[in-house]
Amino acid sequence: MNDVFELIGNGIIFSWDPEEISKDFKVISNKGNNVITLPNKEPHWQYFDSGIYFSRNLNHAFPSLCKEILKTLMVVQNNVKALPNKSSMMKLFADHKLNIDRILLVKVKSGQSVNLHFDSTRDYAINIGLKNSNTCLTDIYSGDKVEHLLINEKNTKHTFQMNDGDAYLIATCQPHAVRSLTSINDNVDRYIISYCL
Repeated sequence: MNDVFELIGNGIIFSWDPEEISKDFKVISNKGNNVITLPNKEPHWQYFDSGIYFSRNLNHAFPSLCKEILKTLMVVQNNVKALPNKSSMMKLFADHKLNIDRILLVKVKSGQSVNLHFDSTRDYAINIGLKNSNTCLTDIYSGDKVEHLLINEKNTKHTFQMNDGDAYLIATCQPHAVRSLTSINDNVDRYIISYCL
């Protein structure tokens, strides 16, 4: 166990294909890394310069899908609540009131890595592997963030490889990056659910 990520579930299966539901999403990019949500509630991708796509308005366009995700998160949360010895991250999740508005779909294109960064809009996330989840490695660093560089020799790197159906609790406030294990020509985009704590 470490203080930056923990596997909290596995074998999770959903009844829908993330590639299929998102095939018509527009892509919006913003250089300032501000969250952009279309006012007409149309679902879309927001692309960030770090190399990652986040869905917006998913709960408005696909309410039944998001309810299915929320029910699954409740099961995972109840399993975590039943554990006798919980880390501070696990306690945070166990005590959290789940909210359908915090559910996102995340995509990383085939062959694309996500640069080292930390999330400025959330401190923790629950990521669930949906499709081609094992095509990347996630590196996350424990220790103090270093201004401008994010990390230094005092930080410890932790690495994990998610599989489809795995659920990880991640300290996204810590510097992290995603390394692709595929090429652009492999045509295997990676999809995960990300729940913002």
